[in-house]
Amino acid sequence: MRQVLRRSVDVLIRLNGIIFDLDGTLGDTLPVCFEAFRQAILEFTGRSLTDQEIRATFGPSEEGIIRSQVPERWRECLDMYVNAYRREHAKAPDPFPGMREALRRLGEGGVRRAVVTGKSIVTADISLEAMGIRSYFDIVQGGAAKGDVKPRNIKKVLEVWGMAAVEAGYVGDAPSDMDAAHKAGVVALAAMWGGQSDVQAMLGKRPAAVFHQVSEMMRWLEEGIES
Repeated sequence: MRQVLRRSVDVLIRLNGIIFDLDGTLGDTLPVCFEAFRQAILEFTGRSLTDQEIRATFGPSEEGIIRSQVPERWRECLDMYVNAYRREHAKAPDPFPGMREALRRLGEGGVRRAVVTGKSIVTADISLEAMGIRSYFDIVQGGAAKGDVKPRNIKKVLEVWGMAAVEAGYVGDAPSDMDAAHKAGVVALAAMWGGQSDVQAMLGKRPAAVFHQVSEMMRWLEEGIES
C-alpha cells in the first residue's frame, strides 16, 4: 500500500535545510554505478559481478570498494571505473521527474540545499553536472574509502550552514540513509520514487515521512515553508 506519513508533532517546524543522498534519490544513477563497476572489475579480475553483488559492497566510496576487489591494481581499476561511469552517464542524463523544479522551488523558499553521498566527489560531480543540477547545491560531501561517513558529513554541512540539526532533513532511498539521518539528529525523509527500496524496511527505520513521488515531498515540505 502506498503510504505518506504526515508530519509528526516533534517536527512541526520549518525545515531550513534539505540534504539529499544522490544515487537513487536525485536520479536513477544506480544502473550507471553497476555497469561501471562491472566493466572495471571484469577487466582486472575476469569476474562479472551481478547488480546484487555490487550493491552488497556499498558503504565505502568507489575507492574502498575497488581496493577490496582489486587490491594490487586498484588505482588503474579506479581510473577505468571513473571513465566507464562518465560514458555510461550519457544514458541517464536526467534527474527524477520533478526534481529540478523541486530544487528550484526550495531555493526560492529560502531553503538551503546540499548533497551527502557515499560515492566519491569525482563521480558525484559527474552525476550532478550530467543531470544539470550542480548549481542548486551549496555543498557536496562525498564518501570515504574506509566506510560510511554520512552521519559525520551531514553534521559538517550543518556546521557550515550554522544550522541546528532539527532544522534540517536528510532525503535518502535506503534504510542506511534513515540510520544516517537519525545518527546526525536531522529529520529522516524516505524517497521511494526510484522504486528500488523495500517499503517495509524503510518504514522500520521510522522516517518522519515516506514519499513515492517528488511532488509528495514538495507538498509536505511546503506546508512547513509556508507556516
